[in-house]
Amino acid sequence: MKILLKKIRGAMLLEAALTLPVVCYMIFFTLELIHMNHTQVALNAIAEECTMDYIFHKDSTRFSSIIAKHDMGNDLSNGSLQYDFKVYDSLANVMSSSPYGGMDIIAWNGSNVDDYLPTTNNSSPIKPTTTYYSGKTPESSESMPGHPFILSFVYKYQFSSSFVGKLFNGGTNTKDKKMYLLWARGAGICEGI
Repeated sequence: MKILLKKIRGAMLLEAALTLPVVCYMIFFTLELIHMNHTQVALNAIAEECTMDYIFHKDSTRFSSIIAKHDMGNDLSNGSLQYDFKVYDSLANVMSSSPYGGMDIIAWNGSNVDDYLPTTNNSSPIKPTTTYYSGKTPESSESMPGHPFILSFVYKYQFSSSFVGKLFNGGTNTKDKKMYLLWARGAGICEGI
C-alpha cells in the first residue's frame, strides 16, 4: 500500500512540474493581452475623437485633453504616445496606394525615424509628400480647405516584464525589432470657414 501511495505522489509531482509552467504562461499571456486590448481601445477612441474634433473645430487645441480623458490608467501621456498629422493634396493621393497613400506606422524621435511597422510586404518608411506635422497638428485647418488628412496615433507599448514580452514575438513587432507599437488612425477632410 505504501509503495502505491509513493508512486501516486511521485506521479502527481511530475504532472504538477510539467503543467504548472504552462498554466503560468497562459495566465501571464492572458493578463497582458487584456491590458494590450484595453490600450488599443483607448487609442481607437482617441484617434476617432481627435479626428472628429479637428474636423468640427478646425484646430488641435483640445487634443491633449482628449488624450487625458481616454488615458484611464494606460499612462498614454508618458511620452510613449505620439501622433502624426499628414495633409494630402487630394483624395486621389490618399487612394493612390494602400493603406492611406502607402503610409507606414512610424515611431520617431524628433525628426529622425527610429523604427517602423510595415503595412505591406515591400514597404519602407515613406516620407510624406506634402505637408508633414510630426508630433503636432496645424493650428488651424482653415488654410487648407478641401484637403484630406490622416491622423495617426502611435503608442510604444511597454510590457509588464521582459518575460511576458517574449510571449509576444519577443516583445517587438517593428522592422528593426526595436519596439512593440500599437496604433490607430483617423481620416478626414479639412474644412474652411
